Amino acid sequence: IATGSMHGDVLGPVHLGQAANSVLGIFPKQNQTHYGTQRFCVVGGDERVEFPTEKLLKALKPSLSKKLKQRVVMVLTASPIYSIDGIRHGMSVKSAEKKLRAGKAYRIGANTWYLLPNRGDDILIKTQGKIGREIGFIDKRLVASGGLVRFVSTFLNSGISL
Repeated sequence: IATGSMHGDVLGPVHLGQAANSVLGIFPKQNQTHYGTQRFCVVGGDERVEFPTEKLLKALKPSLSKKLKQRVVMVLTASPIYSIDGIRHGMSVKSAEKKLRAGKAYRIGANTWYLLPNRGDDILIKTQGKIGREIGFIDKRLVASGGLVRFVSTFLNSGISL
């Protein structure tokens, strides 16, 4: 169901804050479910929809935890049909350098995650080596709470390769 549409906090048919049961109703088949990750096949790649884990929810303030539970907090794609500000999957970091400098880099495991401020929620770009691997959005409230590193590290600690 790849639409190529990516703006604000919307990636194709999924948006941040969307309820888990609503997301599951959009896609005919989910490929994987691990620790809050739902992975769906789309044209030319896949779309990863992240829900907060119980471990992450416990680390957040109770009021924020209640708002984020069973809600999409991060959506990423590896499909080259999507782009944000001209940055897309497979693009070299050097080509995207001017835009990436506007953001903050987080080195987590073998990946570097770039967080770029956006009008809505923040843009997230995952790179490995010198190539952009995934692009998408992350809930600004999660980033403000210092949850980005905790969130991504949860998947690394569970043995799941991001």
